[in-house]
Amino acid sequence: LVSSKLLELPNLLTKEELNQLYNVLIDTEIEPKNIEKFESYDQKISFDDVYIESLQKQELIENKDKPGELDLINGINPILETQDLCFEYPNSGMKAINNLSITINHGDFIGLVGPNGSGKTTLLYLLANLYEPTSGKVIYKNQNIKDINFHKYARKIGFIFQNPENMFFKQTIREEILYGPVNFGMLNLIKEEYISKLIELIGNESEDKNPFNLSWGQKRRLNLSSIFVYNPDIILLDEPFIGQDQRTIDSIIETLFIENK
Repeated sequence: LVSSKLLELPNLLTKEELNQLYNVLIDTEIEPKNIEKFESYDQKISFDDVYIESLQKQELIENKDKPGELDLINGINPILETQDLCFEYPNSGMKAINNLSITINHGDFIGLVGPNGSGKTTLLYLLANLYEPTSGKVIYKNQNIKDINFHKYARKIGFIFQNPENMFFKQTIREEILYGPVNFGMLNLIKEEYISKLIELIGNESEDKNPFNLSWGQKRRLNLSSIFVYNPDIILLDEPFIGQDQRTIDSIIETLFIENK
């Protein structure tokens, strides 16, 4: 599994809460790497006091059937990167993203923390190819995403929006989980046993229950299940912990690490 997870963390995390999250991640036995603090508007990304913490798995997975995949896993060829990325909303006169160059490798967990309006969600939309850059590039496995078929790239990206209900398209939990595989033409590849596990992730609920009748935390976990089912290379989460209690937050983080193995 070649996988990275990019999370936009809540804007109002205190230093103590950041340390608590850090300790939760440490407990997963994944070694923290490349901890950076960007303090200037002109440095790499356009918001102040941004903490980007990359937690990279120290595993070496060799796949001889896929040339270059070993380099990808070792970070020689990143799975996703931006090159001098800029984005300006129409008639705003201000760049939401300014000359951002970052590299995301296999197994990375990267958290973005910044104030409201600082460009976090905008960056996720650019990485997901939902926005077109004003200038610069988003590169997926050494290829500009502009040159990749939109449907093909969508299969490689899992995006979870701030409001979980924005992702609901079907009338039952089961149909919602299988919405992606049906649209990607891969339903026959999904094993029934895995579907059952993804339903269990949501909680003790019937697969025929309407997603809108779930609790907020269950809706968020249904979002995760609907992404996990088609096994994307990259998962982007926009404010994943809003409205979640600590127990649910711990469960989401644990689930993400398990799926990233």
